[in-house]
Amino acid sequence: MKKKVGKGHYGYIEQRKKRLLIQGILLMAGIAGFMVLGIVITGSNKNLFTLVAVMTAIPMVMQFVQLFALAKFHSRPADEYEEVRELAGNGLLNTGLVIANKDGPSYDIGYAYVHSTGIYMYCANEKVDTAKTEEYVRNFLRLNSCDAEVTILTDLRVFKKRLQSLSPEDRAEVPDDLLQQEGVLRAISM
Repeated sequence: MKKKVGKGHYGYIEQRKKRLLIQGILLMAGIAGFMVLGIVITGSNKNLFTLVAVMTAIPMVMQFVQLFALAKFHSRPADEYEEVRELAGNGLLNTGLVIANKDGPSYDIGYAYVHSTGIYMYCANEKVDTAKTEEYVRNFLRLNSCDAEVTILTDLRVFKKRLQSLSPEDRAEVPDDLLQQEGVLRAISM
C-alpha cells in the first residue's frame, strides 16, 4: 500500500482522485449490496436495508462531486517539480494546491513558496485573474491573523528566477507565522 501523500506535497492530486474514485465505487457497491440483501431477506424493497442504502447515497454522491471537481487538475511534471524543489531548498514549498474560489473559477497553483518576504505562487493558467486571486488569498490570511504579500506569477521562468533571488530558508528554522501561512494555503485548497 502506498504511503498517503499530504496536501501540498507532490502527487497529492492524483492520489486524492484515486482515493475518491475507490471510495465512491465501494459506497456504490455497498448500496447495491444493501438493496439486494434487503430484497432477498424480506422479499420487498420496503425494509431497513433499503433505508441504509438510501442514506449511503449521500456520501457516495459527495465522493463523486469532489472527484469531478478535481478531474481537470494534475500535478506538474516530475522533472519540473524536482528543479523547483531544488531552487526552494528546504523552504516552505507546496505543490498541487487547487484554490477553490466560491466567487469565481478554481485555479491550480502549481507551486506556492512561503517566504519571509511574501508568498510566491505559480499558476500555469494564464487566464487567472491574478489581482482577484491574490486578494482572495490575502483575505483568508487576514482572517487567520496572518499578513503576507501574495504574488501570483503565470510565467514559470519568472517564478524560478524569483525563487533564485530569495535568500534560502530552512523549514525547521522558519518562524511560526510562516508555518501558519502555509497552513492557511493548504486549508483553502481542495
